[in-house]
Amino acid sequence: MINTLTEEEFEEQRREKLLGFDIYSELAEELVLAIPRSQRNLAEPTWLAAKDEAQRVLASSAGAKYSVDLLALSYSAGANFGDLRALYPAVCDTWLMHEKHHHAYDQSPLGKTSTTATFALQGDDFATVNRMVCFGVLLGFGDLLPSVARIIEYKNPRMDGMPTLHGASGPMPCDRAHESSTRNRCAVNSTRCGAAQVQDYIGQRFRRDPFAAVGFRH
Repeated sequence: MINTLTEEEFEEQRREKLLGFDIYSELAEELVLAIPRSQRNLAEPTWLAAKDEAQRVLASSAGAKYSVDLLALSYSAGANFGDLRALYPAVCDTWLMHEKHHHAYDQSPLGKTSTTATFALQGDDFATVNRMVCFGVLLGFGDLLPSVARIIEYKNPRMDGMPTLHGASGPMPCDRAHESSTRNRCAVNSTRCGAAQVQDYIGQRFRRDPFAAVGFRH
């Protein structure tokens, strides 16, 4: 888990100038409590035994999305890259846990006819996936992106502007709301579109819609 910034650190380091400390501290407090609670539940045999496959997948989905929200919020607030890098593998772990429970649901009587993707790109999940891939490149985790790609692609016949990743050198994600010039700049091989360019992409995304950084829907 990442440390919450003090007000002084926040004012000195924040990247998103429209993000206020009160909003940041409230959301960060909620997320740093919710994520470990989700992880404890999903690791507790007694809790799992009392839930069916659908309830387990809802819990794992929430944990995976909360983790990306915390990563994006921390970036916007000005967390240093060392702390963000330390957090990203833990976020990946929540995605892998969600993948596990989603597949278990699909194999159960409750979900055997389900056609729902692990992250449905036709809806709000697109923003979560877009941030996850961008931060993976920005923070230098090309080795983890194949697992992220596998999870994204599951039952997603239409990628809805999200190109398929093929290992560490795969194409970058595009924001479907961006101008075509931004799409062209970001949808390139990640060995050519490095961390600085992805940071610029994320910065433009959050400046255009600062609440995207903290997972708000408006």
